[in-house]
Formats: sequence, structure tokens, C-alpha cells
Amino acid sequence: MAKTPARIPFEFVLDELAPLAPRTKPMFGAQAVYVRGDTMVFLMREKEQDEDDGIWLLTTQEHHETLRRDLPSIRSIKLFETPVTSWQIIPSSGPDFEREVVRACALVLRGDERIGTSKAIKDKQKAAAKAAKSAAREAAKQAVRAAKAAPPARAEPRQERPSAPRARAATSNPTDRATKSRALKPLAGAKKSKPRAR
Repeated sequence: MAKTPARIPFEFVLDELAPLAPRTKPMFGAQAVYVRGDTMVFLMREKEQDEDDGIWLLTTQEHHETLRRDLPSIRSIKLFETPVTSWQIIPSSGPDFEREVVRACALVLRGDERIGTSKAIKDKQKAAAKAAKSAAREAAKQAVRAAKAAPPARAEPRQERPSAPRARAATSNPTDRATKSRALKPLAGAKKSKPRAR
């Protein structure tokens, strides 16, 4: 028995992208849309009145703000349970769903780099990330080698703070008082001589 092909939701998207010969491929229970060979631009999803039904746009967070100017209804995908997701969705429940999807298709037809990714782009991004990590590791190694090669820093001589002059004692030393007392005793015992009569 032949397998029934998966139903393609929102087929008008393929009509809008006809000049680019779009093709679809099942993914995550939805239909991925490819153009220009291996460039994936949309994921068309339609479940049973699911809040994440609609057209998923393959983009990155750096483009969210500018894309929202052209496609006001885009938001993060709740299914991923992440506050902000790189991929954005034009929800099918929105009042201007078809109009915004047609506008998104027009961006793809113009080759807008904010929407879509390909294997070549992914490989280029991975290579750039790998090169950046390698450069960071090499810079860290050079810093370590430079630190080892540098002569040790000489410690500056410690400057002694001048000591405050010691206050003189209010009373003299007991030893000094005893010495002075012994020296004065002979003088105390001596008699005063009387002047001779003429």
C-alpha cells in the first residue's frame, strides 16, 4: 500500500516563492521550505489549533528587532520553553497572518539575509567560531609565556618612618639621685673656717 504523502499546510507560501523553485521536507512534524538549493527559510506548521501553528522563520536574535518592523506579529516559539528563541513565528491565529507571510516571502525573494540558513553558512559560522576559540587559546598561551620570561619585579626599599622624640621623664633617675647624694656628704660634714684675728 502506497504511503500517503504528508499534507503541506499553507501551500500559498510555495506559490509566492515559485520563482525560487521551493521544495519541502518533513521536519519536526511540519514542513521545512528550502530555496536556492539547501537554504532553509521557513517551517510550515499546522496542528490542531496549536498556539505555535503558523510560519516559523529561520533567523537569529540579532535580526529580531529589524524584522519586527516589517513583520509586527512575529514572536518567540513557546514550544521551545525559552523566553527568547532564535527562530520566530508568524502565528496563524494573527489577524494579518497571510499578509505578513506574503511580506516575508517577498523578503526571501529579495535575498534578505535575515531569513534563512544553509549548510554553507552553518559551516562558515562553525569555522569562524573555531578560529576565534583557537586565537583566544593562543593569546592566553602567549600571555603565560611572557609572564614567565619577564624578570621578577624588584621590591622597593622599605622607608623607615622617623621615630618621635622620647619625652624626657618628669623625675630624674633614682640612680642619679644616689650618686649626687654621696658626692655632697663630705661637704656637709666640713666645718666653716673662721677668719684669723689681725
